[in-house]
Formats: sequence, structure tokens, C-alpha cells
Amino acid sequence: MRFRDKALSVGVLLSLVVLAGRVSGLLREVRIGAVFGLSDQTDLAVILLTTPDLLVNLLLAGGLSAALVPEFARIDPKERAALFIRVSLAAALVFGLLAVLMATTPQLFLALLAPAYAAAPPAGYALPFAIAAIALPFAALAGVTGALLNAEQKFLVVGSGTLIFNAVIIAVLFGSPSTSAPLTILAIAIAVAAALRFASQLVASLPHLRGSTRLYSVDMPALARRFVATLTASTMILLMPVALRSLVSLGGSGNIAAFNFATKLVELPTGIVLSTITTITFPHL
Repeated sequence: MRFRDKALSVGVLLSLVVLAGRVSGLLREVRIGAVFGLSDQTDLAVILLTTPDLLVNLLLAGGLSAALVPEFARIDPKERAALFIRVSLAAALVFGLLAVLMATTPQLFLALLAPAYAAAPPAGYALPFAIAAIALPFAALAGVTGALLNAEQKFLVVGSGTLIFNAVIIAVLFGSPSTSAPLTILAIAIAVAAALRFASQLVASLPHLRGSTRLYSVDMPALARRFVATLTASTMILLMPVALRSLVSLGGSGNIAAFNFATKLVELPTGIVLSTITTITFPHL
């Protein structure tokens, strides 16, 4: 099958999967609004939901994809296991330490992401932040498995990650009984959802990880330079909505939730089209 025909067929399927993930994200926001209303609790819920993936995207994902996808596609299949293990261990270590920092000093993250709530008593959100922090290393490891799967052109597995994550959140929010600690329930759902998303990708990655544990043809310093260069550019782009959300938080209770919902509506069509095109063509380019 020619690349054009294959890209078209895979692109249609991937677009449907991405569409399902985006729609599930909207349903998730609707359900959160139904549970928490438009209040400071909703703002905290949005921060809990977005912080793990946000930190991974800012500090890892953009550079990781640009550096690893072509490297996995280029090197001998026997070396992929070695590169995968090294990068996974580094990601788990760095984001494991970041998770500890998030769990022990949640007020620091809240001051950066939503300065309007910097003075809020930590007792109201400390436990949910500590539980949601568990999602951080899983989100980072999902970035590594996602790069390997995209290099192997297993796009649908990676594309379904958002759908898996949102489906778990929605199921927990609908299935949990009314409770006096909805933020804690949400935090547990976030940790479980991140773990299941990573597990689905890891299972799909295992058949491509058989081989040597030694690296022969990978220039690690060059790989690190490509990672840093691309990460710098992507981080600058991603920081803009983060800064806007921080400013929006100063406008009053519920503003973060409203801003987040509006952003989801705008990103729905562009995310489906652009992410599909870049995901499919990048390994071939």
C-alpha cells in the first residue's frame, strides 16, 4: 500500500479515536461542572486534572517526541530496548522526584498555577494533590512508550490514551456516591487513569522491546541536544495558556474552570486535524 493511501486510511481511524478522546474530555468537564458547580472547588479540580500532563508536556513531552521518534525509527530493532530502558529510568526518576515535591509542597504549585488560591489553607487540597502526584511518573513514562509506538506506526494505541484517561475519570465521577471529599475521589481517579493509560501503551510496546540491552549506534549527547532544543521551543509555546490561566484565576472563583472549558471547545477541531497529520507523517519524514 502506498504511503498516501495508508496515511489516509490510518488518518481517518486516528481522527475518529482522537475525536472520541476530545469528546470524552468535554463530557468529563461537563460532569465535573455537575459535581462541583462553578466554584473554587471546580478550579481546584481543574488544576488537579491538568497538572500532571501539564508538567510532563512542559518539561518532557515536546522534546521527547521530537528526539525519540526518529531515533527509534532509525536504530536497529535490537537497540530499541536499551534506549527505551535508559530513557524510561531517567523519566521515572525525574518525575518521581517531582511527584514527591508536588505531594509535599502543593501550595508551591498552586501559587504558580493559580495565584489567586495561594493563600488558601493547604488542609483543603493537600491530600488530593498528594494522591494526584502519583500520576506524574506514569504520565512521563507514557510519553516514552508513546514515542516508541509512534515510531512503530502504532498510532491508534497512543491516540486512545486520552480516551482511556477520560473514560476512567467519567466512570469514577458517575459511579462514586455523594461524598464530602469529592476532590479526593477525583485525585484517586486521576492516579488510576494515568496508570491504566501507561499500562495500555506498555503492553503494546513489549513486542518491540526484544533485543540487546547495549547501545551501539546511538549518540546520546546528540540525542540530548535535540531534546533540549525542541523542548525549549515547545515549552515557550505551552507556557502561554498556563500564564493566561494564572491571570484568569485572579478574576474570581470559577474562572479557571470556565477558561478551561472554553479552551477545550477551541482545541476540539484543531486538535483532531493537526495532531493526526503530524503523528502519522513524522515517523516517515
